[in-house]
Amino acid sequence: MSWHIEIEPSTPAADAVALVRKHQQEFFKDALAEVHEQIDAAVATLERLLPVVQPDPAGVVRGSLSGHANPGHKPAEGWANDEVTVRLLQG
Repeated sequence: MSWHIEIEPSTPAADAVALVRKHQQEFFKDALAEVHEQIDAAVATLERLLPVVQPDPAGVVRGSLSGHANPGHKPAEGWANDEVTVRLLQG
């Protein structure tokens, strides 16, 4: 299952993780456990990147977290392979 969570422009850096978690609960609550594993890993990466990309918690960021997870994280014929992308920018 593919997934995508957008961090809209002008999101306060201090709110970015909570925004992603809110979207996870609202839009992916019934998703595969593998999707939640990927989102959790992407959020951990986001938490590490936030102070490097936007050191001011009152500053703003934008970006996206996305991926694709197959059952058991195993390749499935006719489906994309597992992948996770985290994109974070000031602004």
